[in-house]
Amino acid sequence: MLITALIGLTALPGCTTNRSTTFSRDRMVGVVYAENGAPVVGAEILLDRVRSGVSDSFGRFRIPYVQAGKHTITVTAEGYETAEKTLHLENRTKLVRVDMVSLAGLTDLAIAAVEQEQWDEAAALASRMALVDADDPRTALMRQIVAAPGEAEEHR
Repeated sequence: MLITALIGLTALPGCTTNRSTTFSRDRMVGVVYAENGAPVVGAEILLDRVRSGVSDSFGRFRIPYVQAGKHTITVTAEGYETAEKTLHLENRTKLVRVDMVSLAGLTDLAIAAVEQEQWDEAAALASRMALVDADDPRTALMRQIVAAPGEAEEHR
């Protein structure tokens, strides 16, 4: 009778020693950083365009119950350019690092491009700045600066 009871127990789910290594769902954990290495607090995390979490005071986030396969993670935060990554989850917990660029970071890059007279690069950066905050004075000033070389050429 004892042998029958032990055989019956091994047939119960979770009691077997042959654990499957196939992955169907798990969690995704990650961290969101700014270009200067500081954590981005309060960043909204979207997994496959569905709001899935918010980064904490250390920039960390966790998304439970993620299906295996290909996913797109989109991260937005006020004052930062939207960051997007395509990920493929194969097994176990996926650790994700998301790097975001702030308006200040884009401004610094645009100023460096202007100083090197890389007008196309500066114009592209000014456009990216407008996507982050079109009403910010830095954005307006950079748009004026990158428009100036073209206007000067027209008046010659």
